[in-house]
Amino acid sequence: IVLPDNPATVYPDSFTVYPDSGTVYPDSDTVYPDSDTVYPAGDTVYPDSFTVYPDSGTVYPDSDTVYPDSDTVYPDRATVYPDSGTVYPDRATVYPDSDTVYPDSDTVYPDSGTVYPDRATVYPDSFTVYPDSGTVYPD
Repeated sequence: IVLPDNPATVYPDSFTVYPDSGTVYPDSDTVYPDSDTVYPAGDTVYPDSFTVYPDSGTVYPDSDTVYPDSDTVYPDRATVYPDSGTVYPDRATVYPDSDTVYPDSDTVYPDSGTVYPDRATVYPDSFTVYPDSGTVYPD
């Protein structure tokens, strides 16, 4: 009879072997292989990429930000404006007077409340543009 270099180990039926770590845990425990930690089966284990906010008992990915007043989860790439409770992408600018959101690629002229693309030229109302010459003359 030839025995293997690493003879097999016999475990009771109430145990489970997790081969990656070579460790034996009772079946009443749950093994999370990344951390090689054993948790009782009655516990809930969250991956490291999650954060638990105890007030709500909810788990959110760490890539999100939780604003506790609203108990809402927003992606970290968004900005929350608390007065309106609205979420805008970070690439937008919020003008609070009108509570309107404009992309940062636009320019807002607050007097008229008009939005013009940044590639356009805006002239005051007292000017007239004559397109043929591309010249601006006062009215």
